[in-house]
Amino acid sequence: MESHKQTIKLVCVPEEINYSGPINDLYLINSPILCDIGLYTNERLAYHIKKGFSTNFRSGPKFLDRYIDRIGPAPLAISWIVHDINYEGYLSQKKADTLLYLMLRNAGIGKKKCETVYVGLRLFGFRNYVETKNNPYIEFVQAFQAPEHWLGKTTDIQFLEGLNLQNYMGKASWSGETSALDEELIFDKENYDDIKSEMIDIARANHMDLDPSELERHFQ
Repeated sequence: MESHKQTIKLVCVPEEINYSGPINDLYLINSPILCDIGLYTNERLAYHIKKGFSTNFRSGPKFLDRYIDRIGPAPLAISWIVHDINYEGYLSQKKADTLLYLMLRNAGIGKKKCETVYVGLRLFGFRNYVETKNNPYIEFVQAFQAPEHWLGKTTDIQFLEGLNLQNYMGKASWSGETSALDEELIFDKENYDDIKSEMIDIARANHMDLDPSELERHFQ
């Protein structure tokens, strides 16, 4: 059973993602998206993804396709999009990886697959993380606000095109509070051996060293 700390509330409008491509391995978002995520602490993360944003959805080598879809249905696709955004510096790498794990579980992806993705990112994702935080197609607000203030109900594309995210979030504010995403994800060892084998294969394929202690710290 998932801990209450590992559950999220997600509002994403429109419910289906309009995209085209790929061109040079990138897909183009053709209509704006509002993704509003609530964590158990009443912390909220809201993303206004504008028309023209480009994403590769789930990156990584093709062999990952046997684990998890590159795009998939909308709840999975938006998980990859938000992770791409956060890897541009909108969240720290650790918070970005933790949020992806929570979103994948929310999308109905099995625990073993989510653990494999998460651990792989914690070990190797640093190569793709940047701290630019200046994408003109992204508006992002992180804040604390009580659940009853959720507003993400519209499916009106015109509303989304003219959206001011700070106004949408109302009086929500962020004053440096500790984020729920700072908490460490520690897994039981049920899937440890299989995940270790996959991490060894990834490290070998990318000519990288794998520190066993870095892998083991994610399990108990």
